[in-house]
Amino acid sequence: MTKQLKIGIVSLFSSVLVANLSAASIDITNASFEFLGDLNNANPSLTCVFPGVFQNKGCRTDNIVGTGWVGSSNGSGDGFRFGVLTPYLEGDTRLTGAVPKAAYIVGAQDGLNYGYSRIQGTNTQVDLTNTLSAALQLNMSYTLRVMVGVRNQAASVPMFSIMLGTANGSILASSSAGGPVLPDDKGTWKEVTLNWTQLASDQNVGSNLRIILRNTGPNANVELGFDNVRLDGVEAASAPSAVPEPATMSLLGGSLLGLLAYGRKRASKA
Repeated sequence: MTKQLKIGIVSLFSSVLVANLSAASIDITNASFEFLGDLNNANPSLTCVFPGVFQNKGCRTDNIVGTGWVGSSNGSGDGFRFGVLTPYLEGDTRLTGAVPKAAYIVGAQDGLNYGYSRIQGTNTQVDLTNTLSAALQLNMSYTLRVMVGVRNQAASVPMFSIMLGTANGSILASSSAGGPVLPDDKGTWKEVTLNWTQLASDQNVGSNLRIILRNTGPNANVELGFDNVRLDGVEAASAPSAVPEPATMSLLGGSLLGLLAYGRKRASKA
């Protein structure tokens, strides 16, 4: 077998295996909280609920997060528990006050808006939840990525959990449960990554995937921002389903026969 033929066969096998195991993006409705558009220039009924209070941040909604997301809290407060905010950026002429600055130094991470949750009143836990149309599949590995930030004006550093679960109420995985976010760097964002591989055939398989973004305080008046939520899925490398499908094997076999025939033809001419 010629050196070129060996290289061709190895490359063909590698291409099939890489294609078979490549990650696919899973659709998340309103993943970057853009559904309501630019709140700073939109319908006043949705924007700047109390402009005098939020003039150094930008315009925000009160308990409205848009299609895809559901906000909830475990207590009562003055209404500011969750919503969507279009932040002013540094240098915006609308920023006023003794120390003008935007809610986040770099603004939203994807698009114009980000989702927020705030511990207020008797609340000790505030969730933003999105139930996906995609169901949990057996022998799949999932990677959830979320941008998390703390506003510049935060008096204390909030605690958080990013969770991947299913619509039947199960929590598959949770990142940094109760852990601090950006303890020394308020006003910026941090990407939080969570991984889960479903190798067991249990009651969760077939249930719709669910993403939960949780603010757990612990102090009152602390606020978190969430943006650019992404979920990828790929067949688990150790799972039987990661083996190429029959159609792929037929294509591979036909390609190998072609390579072998080409090699024999070249050898006969030598």
